[in-house]
Amino acid sequence: MLTKLSLLIMRIGTGMLLVLWGGARLAREGLGPGLAEKYYGGIGADSTLQTAFASVEVLIGALVVLGLFRKYTLIGSAIIL
Repeated sequence: MLTKLSLLIMRIGTGMLLVLWGGARLAREGLGPGLAEKYYGGIGADSTLQTAFASVEVLIGALVVLGLFRKYTLIGSAIIL
């Protein structure tokens, strides 16, 4: 019982992290490209690429929170994080 509850809490926390971080990138213009410039030497700093990545991040996070397509979304969230 405790294991299932712990996994649920961890899944919701991880999914919400993705949703909130992706949502921040979508809501604030220039946040994604700015982070790519600062931390990744400009790799992937294109605004369109960052918007697409943030959208995928929000989608995967929402699916993780809802527990849908876990076989794929948990792998996707692990890659993103």
